[in-house]
Amino acid sequence: MNHFLSFAILLLGSLIHDDCESFYRKTLYPIEIKGSLTMKEEQEKYFIFHIKNEDGKNITLKLLKNKTGKRIFNAAREKCQIFKSPNRYSISVVNFYDDETLFVEKFPDPCE
Repeated sequence: MNHFLSFAILLLGSLIHDDCESFYRKTLYPIEIKGSLTMKEEQEKYFIFHIKNEDGKNITLKLLKNKTGKRIFNAAREKCQIFKSPNRYSISVVNFYDDETLFVEKFPDPCE
């Protein structure tokens, strides 16, 4: 019985990770972000980030409510810069604390 329960938990974790990868393959992987955070909000299943890109376009970034999504939500401060290259999953958040100090946090795997 213990082996079955362990197997079920392992299988469930694998399915959740596959769903995460599938979600981000469609929504995150192809886009490029180089812009300033204008607003963030927490919804039931997602963290939503509203970003004004360098080209003036507004982008809505939707992240799953998992460990990495929560870390990015907590790291992103008002007017921080958010960067993401196309065809990659990694997200960088740059916070400016005064004219000379900045803090960069990199999040390589959104499915952690």
